Amino acid sequence: MNQKSNQKSNLPANIDEIIKLVLKSATKAREDAGYGGRHDDGGARHIEAQVKFFNYGLARQMPPEWQEFANQFDSEYSEYQRLKKKFDPNSR
Repeated sequence: MNQKSNQKSNLPANIDEIIKLVLKSATKAREDAGYGGRHDDGGARHIEAQVKFFNYGLARQMPPEWQEFANQFDSEYSEYQRLKKKFDPNSR
């Protein structure tokens, strides 16, 4: 048995229903914050982000938000950044 199937076997059989409940709690937090006149979302974005990253991990995919970190291991991208810094005065 490979590592991926081992990881999935540790999940509850009803993980999809659990995710739906978690997302429902995010919706409720957002609504409660709005009804209460708060200027935030009651933590809904944080909950949704947790679900998003959980799903990326479950699928063994890298989140797009991590691409800038992955680029640091790409020699062509590093060379591009070096040249951009050297010749583009508006770059970082």
